[in-house]
Amino acid sequence: MSLQLGPELAKAFDGAVTETMPVLISGMRDGQQIDIPRELMPIDYLYDQRVNGLEPFRTRMRENYFSTAAAVVIDKEGNQKFDLRSPLLRDHEIINQNNLSQGAARISDERYEAVCGDGVKELTKTQIAALNGNGYVRKKGSDLFVPVNDDVEEFHEFLNQGIINLQEYAGTVAEETSSKCKKTDRVMNLYFNKKNHGSAVVGSLAVSSTDYNSSIDGDSDLGSNYARLGGVVPEVLYAFDNRGRKSPTSRELAQLVWNHMESVDIRTGFTIKDLEEALRFRC
Repeated sequence: MSLQLGPELAKAFDGAVTETMPVLISGMRDGQQIDIPRELMPIDYLYDQRVNGLEPFRTRMRENYFSTAAAVVIDKEGNQKFDLRSPLLRDHEIINQNNLSQGAARISDERYEAVCGDGVKELTKTQIAALNGNGYVRKKGSDLFVPVNDDVEEFHEFLNQGIINLQEYAGTVAEETSSKCKKTDRVMNLYFNKKNHGSAVVGSLAVSSTDYNSSIDGDSDLGSNYARLGGVVPEVLYAFDNRGRKSPTSRELAQLVWNHMESVDIRTGFTIKDLEEALRFRC
């Protein structure tokens, strides 16, 4: 399955993360170059595309769930760190079927301790228990959705990085979920991995579709065949990350992406003009 905007600027990789991650990162499968190397899709980019993306790309991003670049890293006591763009998820020595413990990948205590810096949030086991199952709720007598408490709001804003208005997004999620199922008064619930793995582990935070509450799942199974990763062209993600600074023009960015595709010789079925046209409306 591919989620396309122009020449596949973002693409879905369905199947066990242990199998699809190497393909996403390298563009290689069975020794053949089938795609360009990509970056794992972060949560803030996913939120932005669900709110601000062009159709039909926006709808496809809304109606699908994704495991993301955000890692949940858990120590033996159940304390957890959340790294918005974790290099651990790209390490095949870690993310492989033989290294899984109940769906998460084993890591050393030293690896756990090394997770720090910008884009990392740490919560104790007690804080995790208090947050688990909570999200945004309908305010009594209105259609406005608000976080259950300040801690829920803080965690969601950490994931969001100020990209979208979460209250408005919660209202949209409630509307789409209610149209598919029954009317809901709770959305964007937080669910965490509370299993006893016997060692430190790492997993990927998954975000469900907007018509299924857009919940955050910290217990997604890296070995499940039902998993789905999103891969983004590196130059597109760079433009997204630097949108507040002097960014390259659509023409300059198109040339960067075109050169990136040339390096693996997969520029077929479209021209650099097609690429520039797609990027003009996204960057």
